Amino acid sequence: DYEFHIKMSIISMKVLGENRRIIGTESVQTEAGLFDCFILEETLTTKAMMMKDVETIKSWYAYGIGLVKETSYDKNGKLISTMLLNRVNW
Repeated sequence: DYEFHIKMSIISMKVLGENRRIIGTESVQTEAGLFDCFILEETLTTKAMMMKDVETIKSWYAYGIGLVKETSYDKNGKLISTMLLNRVNW
């Protein structure tokens, strides 16, 4: 788990990542190639002023490469965003 705080002028934000766990493995095809990955899932809570946002983040990591894919879901399980690796520079 992790937590960090950001303060800009009068605005303060707190980000808390928790319940991190590996939930499986999967091969992921991207423009950069095919990667054998493990899947990390976590809950991300962001608090700023009077707002609180809770998301579930799933991240696919490949050995020797790093992050290959990441998806974010709102508290109702609706997909918010997807990120895919599109190039590896050696």
